[in-house]
Formats: sequence, C-alpha cells, structure tokens
Amino acid sequence: MSIATVTSLPGSKGGFYTRAAMEDWRAWLREAVVEDWRPDEWQPELWLFTGDPDNPRTGVWKCPVLRCETLIGNKTHCTVCASRFREGTADLETFNATNVPNPNRTFGGKRQNCRVGEGTCQREHHTLGLCSPHMSNWHRHRKIKPAAVLEDWMRTQRALGPMPACVVTGCPRDGNHAENLCLNHRRDWRATARADRLDVLDESARRVWAAAQFPYTTAAQFSLAPLAETVRLELLFALQQREERTQIVYPRPVRLAAKLMLGLSSIAVGDSCPSPENTGDTNLASFLRWTRRTVERAHLTFLGLPPTHGTVWDLTELQIPSKLTRSGVRTFPGTVDFTEIQQPWIRELAMTWVETARPESGKLRDGIRGLVVASQVLYSLPGGGMIPADLSFADMEVIVDAFRAMPRRDGTDMGPKGKRLYLTSFFEVLDYGRRTGLLDQVAGKFARHSSHRIPDAVQDEDEIGKAIPESVIRQLDQQLDLLGEAIPYGTLASEDIKAMFQTVYFVLRDTGRRPQEVTRLALDCLEKDGDEHQLIWDNRKSKRLRRRLPIGQETVAAINAWKTRRAGLELPPNSARYLFPAITNNTANHQLLPGNFGRAMRSWVRSLDRVDSETLGPDGLPLPFDRDLIFPYAFRHSYCQRHADAGVPQDVLRDLMDHRSANTTAGYYKVSLKRKREAVKTMRLHVMDRVGLPSPMASSTAYELRSVAVPFGNCTEPSNVKAGGQACPIRFQCAGCGHYRPDPSYLPAVQDHIRALKGNREMAMATGAAEFVTRGLSDEISAFQQVGAKMTEYMSKLPEDERNQVEEAAKVLRKVRAATAGRPLLPLTVVNPSNARNTK
Repeated sequence: MSIATVTSLPGSKGGFYTRAAMEDWRAWLREAVVEDWRPDEWQPELWLFTGDPDNPRTGVWKCPVLRCETLIGNKTHCTVCASRFREGTADLETFNATNVPNPNRTFGGKRQNCRVGEGTCQREHHTLGLCSPHMSNWHRHRKIKPAAVLEDWMRTQRALGPMPACVVTGCPRDGNHAENLCLNHRRDWRATARADRLDVLDESARRVWAAAQFPYTTAAQFSLAPLAETVRLELLFALQQREERTQIVYPRPVRLAAKLMLGLSSIAVGDSCPSPENTGDTNLASFLRWTRRTVERAHLTFLGLPPTHGTVWDLTELQIPSKLTRSGVRTFPGTVDFTEIQQPWIRELAMTWVETARPESGKLRDGIRGLVVASQVLYSLPGGGMIPADLSFADMEVIVDAFRAMPRRDGTDMGPKGKRLYLTSFFEVLDYGRRTGLLDQVAGKFARHSSHRIPDAVQDEDEIGKAIPESVIRQLDQQLDLLGEAIPYGTLASEDIKAMFQTVYFVLRDTGRRPQEVTRLALDCLEKDGDEHQLIWDNRKSKRLRRRLPIGQETVAAINAWKTRRAGLELPPNSARYLFPAITNNTANHQLLPGNFGRAMRSWVRSLDRVDSETLGPDGLPLPFDRDLIFPYAFRHSYCQRHADAGVPQDVLRDLMDHRSANTTAGYYKVSLKRKREAVKTMRLHVMDRVGLPSPMASSTAYELRSVAVPFGNCTEPSNVKAGGQACPIRFQCAGCGHYRPDPSYLPAVQDHIRALKGNREMAMATGAAEFVTRGLSDEISAFQQVGAKMTEYMSKLPEDERNQVEEAAKVLRKVRAATAGRPLLPLTVVNPSNARNTK
C-alpha cells in the first residue's frame, strides 16, 4: 500500500471539461466556502491572509523581544533580532527585555505613514521615518543648515496627500505617479520588460504583468490573488476544511504552495498539481498532499460519485477508524491504494473487505500489504493468477514461501514475527472472502494448510547478546551533537529537537530501559534517596508500574538540563505530564513515540562519516562496524553486558533488568572470560561417569582439555581428546563408554539427544531395519536415560545454595558452547525407500 499515492479523478485527464462545466465546479466551490471565514485575518477582496498571533489556530507568533513587533512563523526570534542576539553577550532574558530594534524598520509588514505632521502625512515612510519627498527636502535643508535638528524641521513641513496604491493586488505599498507600482514591484517590472523587450510605459502590458504578481508578504501572510480563480477557490476550500479538522493554519507552506501553483488552471481538473515528493520541505509536502486529497474528494462529491470510486480511497471520507486516537476518530488524512494489486478478483476482494469490514488503520495496512505480496507472486507465475479457478495448492505454497523471505520496506531482513503478521493478515482476508462468498470461484485447493507457518528463528537458549560494543558507543558519544539534525518535530525549534533526542539517547544508554519505557517517562521521573537518585519508570510489558532504578549523576544532569529547557517551550497541553512531549495534541499518545526516535537515530547513524569496529582488517586498520546493529533496543543489551563484565551477580543483574527469570537475563549478554573461568572452577567438581558415580576433574585445565566437541558431555579417551572429538572409536555412543564424563551443564543436551535417538529408532523401524539395529538404539536410549536420571537425582540432593551455584555455572557454560563453531554429527546415510526396493 502506498499511503501517499493519489490517482487522478474523472475529468483530470480527459480534457473534456467545457467552460460551462468548469464554471459549475467554481459555483459549487463558492457555495462550499465560508464567506465570513476569519474576518480578523482574511481579506477576501484582496485574497490576502495576515495571521493573528493571538489566535491559537494560527501558526504565527510575535518576536519575543519586548519592543519588536515583527510577526514570525516559528517560536524563535525574527531574523534581525536573532542576528543581534548572536553578536551580543547578554543572556536571552535580558536581551528580550532590553533590545531596541532599529527605528527605521517596518514591523510585521505594516505600512507606516511619514512622521511629518505627527503622522498625518499620507505618504509611506522609507528612511528616518520620512517619505521620499520629505526625505529629499530634509537633505537639501541639511546642506544649507548642517546643524539643523530633524524634529524641529519636521514641525515646519506640510503633510502631503496619499499616493496611488501599487496596482499589485494586496500590496500595501505606495505606487508612483508614472507606473502605479511600489519601488520593489517597479524594479521587478522593469527587469521583466528588459528581458521580454516590452515597453516599460505600456500600461496594458504592465497591468497583465501585475495581475500575476504576488505582493511582498511577511512570514505571517500569504496571498492567493495572482492564482487562477478556480485554484484560489480550491485552496481556500482546502484551508477551511483543514480548520474543520482542527488543524492549525501555517502561512509559510500556503505561501510556498501558492507560488508553485501560479499558472495552474485547477487542482482537481486539467493540469498536474505540484508533486509533494519533489519539494524537499516536509511541511510544504504535507500541505500539498492534504490539499490534493481534500480538493479531489470535493470534486468527487461535485460529480456525484461515492468515496469508493476509483482505486485510491480516502480513509477519512470512509470513516475508517484510527488506532492513533483514543476515540478511534481519524484526525489525520490517509489513503489506501489498490493499484498495486494486479488481479481484478483480489482487488475486488480487498475493496469489499475495506468497505464493509472497515478494519482499523493498522489491520487495514497489514491486510493490504499481505494482498500486495500475494498479488506480486501470482503475477510472476504462468497465467499471472488472473483466473481464480486455475489456482492450486502449489500456488499457495509459492505465496507462503514469499512471505517467509519477505523483507522490510527498506530492503533489510524482517523478523519472523513481522512475517507472521502479514501472512496471518493475508489469510484473514481470504477467510473473509470465503465466508462472504466473494471467493466461491476460487479453487478449493488454493487454501491454507497447517504447514503454512513461519517459525521463530532457530536460536539456542543461550544465544549471544546483541550489545553494541563500548568502543562503538564512545564513537557515538563523540558525534552526539549531530543527533536530531534536520529532523522536524511539530513546532519545536531545531536546537530543542536535538536537545530532546540527545536526552533520550543518554537515558537509553545509561539505564538500559526499553525504548517505549524511556519515551513514556513522566516529568517527575527522578526521585532522590539520600545522595543517590532513582529513575521512576513503568514496566508496561510485564504490568509492573512505578519501578525504581538507581542512576548516575551524569544521567540525572542530562534529564534536569532537558527539563529546564522544556519548561520554556510551548508544548501540546496533553503532553504536560510527560518528559518527552508528543508532536501534536491530536493523538492518543501524548508523548514521544519510540518510532519517531528510532527514525531519527537511524538517520543520524547513517550520516556519520565512520564508525569503526573492534576488528582489524588486513592492513591493520579497524573494519567498519555494521550500522544496522545500532538501534535503540540494542542499548538495553549494552547495559546488561556492561554490568555483566563488571562482575555483577546474576540475581542482581536480573533485578536491574527487571526480569522475572534469570534465563531471560542470560540472553542479553555474552560471557566474559572471567565468568567462564569461575563456571569451569565450579562445574569440574560435579563431573560424574556414565553410571552416575562422582568423577571430579583434578583442575580447571583438565576439565577444559576434555571438553572436546561432543554434544552431550566431556570425554577422557586420549585419542579422541587429541583429535578434538573427531576420533571416537565407538562412534559417539557415549553412554556405553568408560571415558564418558557428563556433568549437569550437559543435561539439556542429553535430553535432546534422547529425543533424537527415539526419532532415529522410529525411522529405523519404519524402513524395516534389522532387529539388531533397533535393539542397539533402544539400549543406547536406555543408557542415556540413566545418565539423565542420575544427574537429575544428583542435583536434587545438593543443598539449595550449592545447587543454585551449579545451575548458574551450567548456564554460563552452555552460553559459551552456543558460540562455538559447531558440533559433530553422527555419520548417518539417508536411504531413499524407492531405491532400496529397486535394489532388492
């Protein structure tokens, strides 16, 4: 599904729109727009909008400098005040209170009268508060009387009448007598006339040119005057619809969009609307997408067509519920694109499912993507899957295989959980089609089978952790100032966004909490206990709230610095109790989403010039570190690994990670050499022989020497030990060997081997193997069962403290073995039953 795709509507390609039809469309728009829309900001006769900073639904603010009246489109200083602040030494609060702007500035785009006659002169001021004629007179007077005082001279001057207004619609400046253009537009007109070889004094050409010009607007303004009448009405309609959706009107993207639409005859009909993907501006692209969707949806209504017309549907018009809001009511627009589904019968199924079942946006997204995957697979097969009656079980097998190899959208590997999600969604839509009779024509063999599963990735219970090496973390720390660079986040300024994301990074790195636990931290998440601080957080995954974690002073300082900065920001009201606020006030989640930070972090990591690994290349220089291994959740593994390397006991580490089981904690780190030595030192005293009698190793070296590559215990047979486990004289039938030395750390491996032997016995019996073969397998099973029973009995008789110590050592050793290169397999020969019969 392509969320941002919008297809053309009837009348937008065919060119059959007559003038009468276009006038009907304009008449419909005139009826739809609100005439008295924002009377304090919108001037309909000039098609000019001037934002009011006191209106909370307008994205306009006053410069924070007390004496500056400039209106701006963000919450920072205006350009002039910002430049002066950077050049000075005063702190921000003092600067805002004391800075005096240049008296010759024109504040906020307002036209100001000449100062002569105490402002009764009707001419526009330019320099020293004087209009051009009075300024010329003042210069002549100064030549005669150099010591003259301006204020005294102004009292002797006569106020002048008004000049004709600039003919550019919405321009507040005075024109001149010859061309009726202000100074700026006069300069532009003369440049155009020279380039196009026009007569500067040609009034008709000048008025045609002026009609297509924008007035010089400020950051708080936009003008629609130069646009075609249809486009003006369409844009005004889209803006009013945007306000009905409780969206704030920001002048800047509207101003930029209007410039892109200059010369366009209509957004919904005829010409191609500017593409959002080519703008390079996030806010502008968002506004263009909104405008296209809104206008084209209105055009469908004008034509009398339902929202489900075409192959791209508007989710807002269909009232598809959203999972991002508490009420389920969709706040932000979205579309569902069926054009990627090649087969008409699958497309009809998808459309009917969306229209009648109305799944919430998450299920809809998963279901459509699953159908797209199946459609692409069928399209690549002979016949393209166009005839549903010809489909077979083999076709379904190919589709399931495609889901098993399904990548993420960025091309990286997708985990089994995600693949199962999309496969399940695909089958759920198919089941819906079967129940409703939409798939009666589809062959019955084209169905789900119990074998159509995507198992979890094969992992040993002691899988090595995914921690980011400390050397890599140090490199990230050195380039942390780039995190959050060029990442938009609501109305926050760039430096505030960077400060927030960098604080999240500090907390992730230093606390080892899950990303969603960090982004949901409350504003009062710090608690002081004596001289120490604790982080208060919620383990929502295990439903354990108000947990406490000791943290260092560096982390506390980072959180407090952000809290101080945060206090001076204007944030969504619903985010008041969260440390990291949401983008807007219109979502169900009132805090920073983990996905938003994850995207910012991936962008940051990809932008770094280099990240070195701990591995050296042939030239002796460090090899590049795989940047795909740097993601927010990996810092949880790093936190666990850091404490494990420091010798933190397993039970303490389990509590720090807030796990119920130490087995879960063991999956987060790899074993250090020190911990391995301690585990071997403990386990060597609990070795036994094949009949269960104690047979402790004399030293740790002896234990490790005999830990040859035998999957279910140590071996003391000299030739096999020398060969590294590759020269067993009885072919690994260890339970019957006097050199076999198992210990409790091998108990799971023994149990696995028993199950494997039972499977081999069943296969031997099924293939009609000789009785001595099955008898041998049965005896070996019994022998290994005796080994397992003896070790279990031995462990049960140990004191609890010692048993816990042995179990901990067993986990460590199994984790070490999980990282070894491999284990030898018995040399079994696979026999094809048909070939065996042919040789009889």
